Parts: sequence; C-alpha cells; structure tokens
Amino acid sequence: MRLVSEGGEATTLWRGPGRAAMGWGEIVRHLIPFAGALGTAIPRALQVSGAVEAHMPQGDFWYLHIAGCDPVAQGRGFGRRALVAGLERAAGRTPCYLETATERNLGFYASVGFAVTDEWRVGRDGPRFWSMLRPADRR
Repeated sequence: MRLVSEGGEATTLWRGPGRAAMGWGEIVRHLIPFAGALGTAIPRALQVSGAVEAHMPQGDFWYLHIAGCDPVAQGRGFGRRALVAGLERAAGRTPCYLETATERNLGFYASVGFAVTDEWRVGRDGPRFWSMLRPADRR
C-alpha cells in the first residue's frame, strides 16, 4: 500500500501481512536500477537487507517498508498524516512493524504507538537499527 500526501510532500510504503520479506527475485529486481550507484557496495546492501529480514517479528504484521518526507516540508505534519493513514488502514487487523536507523525518529514513531522491541547492528561496526512494533489492538 502506497500513501502519498496530496502535494507529494510525504509518502509511506507498506507491505501487507505475509508480504514483508522480499524473495531473492524481488531483491535483485530492486537492486538492478541502483547497481551503478551502489557499485562495490552491493554486497553490503545485501547484508543490510538480510539483517533487516532476520530481525522481523514472526507472524502476520503490516510492515512500514519506507517512510519519507521532503526536508522542506518536515515538521509540518505531512509525514505524520501519511503514517497515520497507513495505521488507520491496518487498525485492528494485525500489529504494525518498522525498523529505523535514525535515532531521532524513535520519539516520532513512539508518539503514534510504536515501541522499541530490539536494538541491533548490521555486523560488528555497521549501522545501528531499532525494531519497533505497534500492537494490533491500538485505536
């Protein structure tokens, strides 16, 4: 499910229950357009992708795969509205899950009901991530 603000200031991309993990075919299909930009970092991108998948919860959940807001529009509610629209569509059905590598986003996600369930790194010295879950029964 893709949700984009009317003026394109913010967007979220959700993967529905049972569709959170990407198979190798989908991973390769997504990497091909970025191959030139990633260059020798492709193995690292695959390592990050594998680590993300390994930290996903068991069972059904909505997965917030991508959330983004134009930097000029940040702090004006566009990102929150795009996120809440996705949460409303998932309400009552299953939990919602995300991971973030941006510590300053933890409070933002907590303000809409997510709680940190894990903190982890990719490799020994790779980026730090936080896994966050929002229970299904939140309204």
